[in-house]
Amino acid sequence: MIIDDEKPKENELISKIQKLIDSNNGDPGRLQHICDMLSQNKPLYHSDQVYLENKLGINNTSLKNNIPHFDVCPEDKIKHMNKFEQKITLTEVKHDPTPLKLRGLMPKDWHPPENNSNELTGIYEKIKTEEELLDDRQKIYDEINLQRSKLSHLILNRKDYEKQVLLEKTLLESQITEEHINIQTQTKISEQIISQKVELEKVKFERNELMKKITIEKDTITKDLQYQKNQLTQTQLEQEEIEKQIKQEQILLSKMIEEQKFNLLKQAQIAREIREKQTDLEKTKKNVMTLHPK
Repeated sequence: MIIDDEKPKENELISKIQKLIDSNNGDPGRLQHICDMLSQNKPLYHSDQVYLENKLGINNTSLKNNIPHFDVCPEDKIKHMNKFEQKITLTEVKHDPTPLKLRGLMPKDWHPPENNSNELTGIYEKIKTEEELLDDRQKIYDEINLQRSKLSHLILNRKDYEKQVLLEKTLLESQITEEHINIQTQTKISEQIISQKVELEKVKFERNELMKKITIEKDTITKDLQYQKNQLTQTQLEQEEIEKQIKQEQILLSKMIEEQKFNLLKQAQIAREIREKQTDLEKTKKNVMTLHPK
């Protein structure tokens, strides 16, 4: 067994195999098995090497230089075969049913011995039995590969499910945090509403008290206004009465003025007549003096 320990090449090969698994290119179970074998630095079987060559598109020489593998000499092939293959191979080598060609001269009347048909039949039966066992083992191996493939699918599904669960968990935690924030906000709003209700009750009480005061003041003002109206009405009546008296007095005064004017005119006329008479008297006196001097 030859093992290549070059880590960068091995890691590069493992990454290529992982890309095949991720892209679902090939049998995921078989590829995962090959990847695990390379990760553990274990050799690959020839069939796995050929399968990997076909998938990666590289030749056998470069693949042998990059991965651990079985290097079996032709003489040692039987040693590395499983028990069933070894039995079949040994049987085929030891019991070749082809008759041997005889060389040289043999005695007269000599005939080669006849094949023992019973022995050949037994050998063929054994070969058939071993082939059936080998087929059974191959079926078991195929079933194991199938189960390995299913296991790989289950692992991938589990990983996807775990990612989904983690995503859902993160989403739920985010929603829970958001709900906590909403609850805190709603609590604050409720407290504000309660505080506003208390304040509203206070305002209502103050408004009612103010309305009572306003009603009392309104009644007082109404009474005062009615009193003032009554006073005004009384004053208006008194004013009207006074105005009537004033008018009557004005009429009386007008009459008295007219009478006084008339009397004054009369007196003025009398005074004028008196002056005229005095003037006439003076003239008469002068005339008399003129006529009768001293």
